[in-house]
Amino acid sequence: MIQRIRTLAIVVVILFSLSFSANASRAQQHLPALPSQTAINQVLNGPGPQYVTTGVPEKIDKIFKSAFGKYKPFKDIPKKQLDYSNAGSYFSLSSNVLRTLIPLQGASGMTLAADTQLSDGRNGKLIGGEYDTTDGAVLVFLVGSTLRFYSDGYTFTTPFAYIGHTLPSLTTADTGILIAADEACYEIGLSLVCFNPYGNGTDPAVATSAQNAYNTLAGVYSFMASFNYTTAVPDIVGANSRAACTGADNCQPNVVYVASSSTGTNQLIGMMNVLAANDLQTYDTNGNFIGQLPADAYLVIQLTASGAGTNGALFLVGAVSGHNYMIPARGFNGFGNGSNKAGVKDASMSGWWF
Repeated sequence: MIQRIRTLAIVVVILFSLSFSANASRAQQHLPALPSQTAINQVLNGPGPQYVTTGVPEKIDKIFKSAFGKYKPFKDIPKKQLDYSNAGSYFSLSSNVLRTLIPLQGASGMTLAADTQLSDGRNGKLIGGEYDTTDGAVLVFLVGSTLRFYSDGYTFTTPFAYIGHTLPSLTTADTGILIAADEACYEIGLSLVCFNPYGNGTDPAVATSAQNAYNTLAGVYSFMASFNYTTAVPDIVGANSRAACTGADNCQPNVVYVASSSTGTNQLIGMMNVLAANDLQTYDTNGNFIGQLPADAYLVIQLTASGAGTNGALFLVGAVSGHNYMIPARGFNGFGNGSNKAGVKDASMSGWWF
């Protein structure tokens, strides 16, 4: 009799567990149908994604000029050779600048051939300027197969391994820099000169924000996707939001995004945790222009082909509001080696900027 009671109790527990799992499954919705091609064409025929530079924070500019102003061979580099218009910064969620990369002017027409003699007699190639909270302001040179980070005309370190990628083509969208959680790159012609910052210059709260977005979305929708939250990045989206950030020392990111392991048309390529409403070019699912993207956690689905330089559209599936949107996007070359990761480049994810 006791054995029967135990068996019955086990069966009841199993049935209860199955019932709970079924209810949890029913609570999740299937992803909504994709917008019609007519609606997508409304986005494609619109003005496209807007690029507004955030430039170089004022305090970082002052640090560069102070660091190199006394050494004659380097003193004019910050104001004459660095391209502030295509610089980019990684701001923490508490609005502190943790890393800034400044590319070279005319870098898209250059090669990696050494053209500068350094203080020790070696020849190198100036790659750009870099600031982070650990090393301060440095000029980055490629000497042979080694990256040198100069803090003045004589003193340099080699803190990071050189990573090189070759771009298959070049578009105007590729010009400048890319900052990921685990890689920072300068575009020089058809080359990406990169290094791994080993977690330096990133904000751990960003990964938490990405995880929270996933938890919210997974509680609403049933979907299959793989995300690495530690590769999430923060950024500022929307023309007005970015204009207000241009040259500013403290900028508040309004989005966290992370790429998924998937790529391709109609694939779920990432997530966006939009922390504050912004004026990103936004359309409803019927192709009507709205002009503002509300705060929400969104799944990001690629609607169109993704060739570099190609205008396209992304489908944003909202979790909290239940509203879905489309935004224009443009393809560019990513980090190389087929890796899908988010990067700071006017809000970019898996090869798109928007």
